[in-house]
Amino acid sequence: MSRLLPPGSYYGESLGLRQVGRFTICESRYAPDECLPMHAHEHAFFYFVLQGKSTERFGSRTRVVVAGTLVFHPAGQSHANHWHAAGQCLHLELAPATLAWARELGAALDQTVEFRGGWPVWLAGRIHRELAAADTVAPLALEGLALELLAEVSRPAGASTSEQSPCCLRQARAFLDAHFADQVSLAEAAAAAGVHPSHLARVFRRQMGCSVGEYIRVLRVDFACRELVRGRLPLSQIAMAAGFTDQSHLTRCVRQRTGMTPALFRARFGQGAADANS
Repeated sequence: MSRLLPPGSYYGESLGLRQVGRFTICESRYAPDECLPMHAHEHAFFYFVLQGKSTERFGSRTRVVVAGTLVFHPAGQSHANHWHAAGQCLHLELAPATLAWARELGAALDQTVEFRGGWPVWLAGRIHRELAAADTVAPLALEGLALELLAEVSRPAGASTSEQSPCCLRQARAFLDAHFADQVSLAEAAAAAGVHPSHLARVFRRQMGCSVGEYIRVLRVDFACRELVRGRLPLSQIAMAAGFTDQSHLTRCVRQRTGMTPALFRARFGQGAADANS
């Protein structure tokens, strides 16, 4: 008899559980030759194989999943796994209300499906990398990426992208430009643009080449760099005004974007440097 696991519960060693909006993200590790008994999950979920190789049984079928494979299971679908080598997975669980959003977009997420490449797999990898970020934008970035993934797998093959609206994008950017230092959510940005959060996440990525969270990080760094050029405010004050968690976070992000520490950036481009060279 198949065991039904409650929300947020997965076999294997848990490496952490995180709630982001209406998504639950869990990372699990599996021992070599570990066999997971036949079971099902109360909520639908994706799992992204980060490491290892597993044979999965579901119904009368089997499949082999390796690192880089993304699999979706609807709620209540029984399956069992045999991990041939040490494995690691990222689980992205969808609450029933989240599935309702997807169905409003025309999704038919009622069967298991797997992806071995393309945009969905890339987004799953971005979600895993974003988990390592410790800044205040990380929850927004994670929610945006999760909604992008859901929207991407919901889109029928060959669907047109003509729904991407420059108007809603301009409205969202105006909102983010005005509130980049605040704790804004994807839902707030979408409401300002008059669109669904998943639609904004998808359109933003397609048009801007980055997520909403990544865009906010750029705005924060650019603001900090302008303040470094203008005056001699302490770095801790600039970090707070820009929305960074602390001075070390500001230093890390400025170095990533400019290749210089804030102190070196100020020394080279600040008003004091210009006066010294005049």
